[in-house]
Amino acid sequence: MKDPLYDSMFRIQAELKELATACIRGVESWDKYNQLIGRAQGMQDALDIINLVLKEDEEKENGY
Repeated sequence: MKDPLYDSMFRIQAELKELATACIRGVESWDKYNQLIGRAQGMQDALDIINLVLKEDEEKENGY
């Protein structure tokens, strides 16, 4: 059985790559570009939080 947290991480990383590709290809307007950047930042923030939680759990397990 897959761990839903790790599955979420991989999905977020894939979406970040998609958003980067969309930005490189270009968008119709400055507003659309800002929406893409905002969405990417939100996903990166979520990924950072997940990584922090996993690191804290790992440190607790290892007795740090």
